[in-house]
Amino acid sequence: MYFGDFCGIIIILNAQSGAGFLRDCIDRILKGQFEYDRGELSFSFPHLELNIQEGEEIEGSFTISGPSEKMSEGTVSSTEIRMEVLTDSFSGEKSEVSYRFRGEGLSGGDVIKGHFRIISNRGEYMLPFSVTVEQPKISSSLGDIRNLFHFTNLARSSWDEALHLFYSNQFHYIFKGNDAQYESLYRGLAKENMSQHNMDEFLVAINKKHPVTIECDVKSFEEEAPKEIIDRSIILTKGGWGYAHLKVDFEGDYLSGEKNYLTDDDFLGSKAYLHFRIDPQLLHSGNNYGCIKIYNEYTHIEIPVTVSTVDYDEEKHKSYIRKKRLTHELLRSYLAFRGRRVSSRQWMADTGKLISRMFTEDPDDIEFKLYGAHFLITAGRLGQGQYILEQIMPEIDRLARLGTEYGQQTYCYYLYLQTLISREESDIQKATELIEEVFKRHPDNWRIAWILGYVSDEYSLNPQNKWLLLQGQYERGCNSPIVYMDAFTILKNKPELFLRIDDFTISVLEFAADQGILTIPVMEQVTYLAGNVRNYDKRLYKILKASYESQESDEALLSLCSLLMKGERCDKESYTWYKKGAAKQLRLTRLYEYYMMSLPEDEDGKAIDDIPRVVLMYFSYQSNLPWTKNAVLYRYIYEHMDDYPELYESYRVQIEKFRVAEI
Repeated sequence: MYFGDFCGIIIILNAQSGAGFLRDCIDRILKGQFEYDRGELSFSFPHLELNIQEGEEIEGSFTISGPSEKMSEGTVSSTEIRMEVLTDSFSGEKSEVSYRFRGEGLSGGDVIKGHFRIISNRGEYMLPFSVTVEQPKISSSLGDIRNLFHFTNLARSSWDEALHLFYSNQFHYIFKGNDAQYESLYRGLAKENMSQHNMDEFLVAINKKHPVTIECDVKSFEEEAPKEIIDRSIILTKGGWGYAHLKVDFEGDYLSGEKNYLTDDDFLGSKAYLHFRIDPQLLHSGNNYGCIKIYNEYTHIEIPVTVSTVDYDEEKHKSYIRKKRLTHELLRSYLAFRGRRVSSRQWMADTGKLISRMFTEDPDDIEFKLYGAHFLITAGRLGQGQYILEQIMPEIDRLARLGTEYGQQTYCYYLYLQTLISREESDIQKATELIEEVFKRHPDNWRIAWILGYVSDEYSLNPQNKWLLLQGQYERGCNSPIVYMDAFTILKNKPELFLRIDDFTISVLEFAADQGILTIPVMEQVTYLAGNVRNYDKRLYKILKASYESQESDEALLSLCSLLMKGERCDKESYTWYKKGAAKQLRLTRLYEYYMMSLPEDEDGKAIDDIPRVVLMYFSYQSNLPWTKNAVLYRYIYEHMDDYPELYESYRVQIEKFRVAEI
């Protein structure tokens, strides 16, 4: 051995070996004890293969054997950080080396490969290993669930078990192969936890089942002159399997029911009984028309209900209809004035004509007289308004003593009009206290709440308190446009109070959009806050649409596209907005994916609209679109290769792989 060889051995040993192993080697070399026939090491396996579960930590060992009656020694290390060598050195004819593999952070299908590096006095070896993370098994009473076909069979035989599986952390493993195209649909529907309705929607959307059908045993109901409350029932028959969720509306004051919703729990087998009642005290003379509506996304049943009374007065009924129409016209005129669609002069003229028609129709109607007094006071004719109030005061007192809710709200309106005439602080304070007492007894009467909002300093001088007052009425079931108008006025005048988008705010803004009275500051704020909304809301979409059509800002367009994407919408209407967003090159994650997913096609699967260059460039490196959309994309770039020669070259590899996969 030459001195240079000796130094090389020293350097290698010093870099790779433990101190004891190095010292023994040096001692033997210094004593002139050289081994010319080193022999070879053998291992208990040529390639270590392990299978683990997600996040699992596993330990094991293998043996290293050297030449018989010779000392073999060396060190062991790993090229993969997850594979920890517990026995990092060995010596003897036969040694056992222990290891530990940490699988934390790995997902099903991951494969980790590496080598054990063995450096010894018998040479250097690389022992390969591979660790495969197994796909989790989704177990059920029917066996392992491997695809959506298996899941559908489970849902049909055990709906509750399928529901728990649908919302489990393991369900997303099902989306492999052809089922992968439905994962985005699933993630959108699975946001609402344990919703049977959403699971049924999912199965219908992927064509694994038909919607549940509902049939009714009657087409209409007719009753004549009931003397007391009568109970009736409807038999509903469910067809098909799956979740049944029905909304029930009773239209007509005299109609009421036990339930406003029907679910699977209400069906005994395939039958459900819907009970309702008819109250004769709420009937007017003649024919009383009502309707029972039973509906969901797939079913709409309307059952007309007609109840007639003996003492029918046709002229009285017609007068009742005319009075309702006059009241509606008065409200519409008021909203037009508040929305600044008509001038104050025009509004006063229109309202004066309506009041005259009301007095002509029924000069004794107490509500019409109050409307007339209100109009005269607003017009500055206080004496005439005061005269009407004095004339109706006995009737107002009688209604107040009856203690009915109608009588109480009429009394509060009368007190409010008196404060408009008096303007004395003591009179206003007294009226406020009386109205507050009535409101405590009837907290869900929006008319009393509206009046209180104007007479009480707590609300009239504090917009935030008034907003909470109006919101409270909304939460109690009020959807009056007068309440919405007052609430929007607060948002318009105090946009700093508009800090979040909730259900009440959306209803107010939807009303404002319908009325065409959205202002630029309000639209800018709703555009900003819409980015914080987690789920799609069709009313918010309507508001953002009106906002964009008003000012066509990039911010409004971005919020609109983002909201549609949260709803996983890929329909024709959504395509219009994604197309605008792509043209503006909005910086919105997955915008171009949704553009392609909603791109309309003809019967041959060909895009009927030109795909923008920026979209083609986006997918030129990699496309994760579903198969059908990739086919549209690749066909388009192929047919337009002359227009985009450089892009076609970028797509060539993708297209070839796609063709090979199809073959």
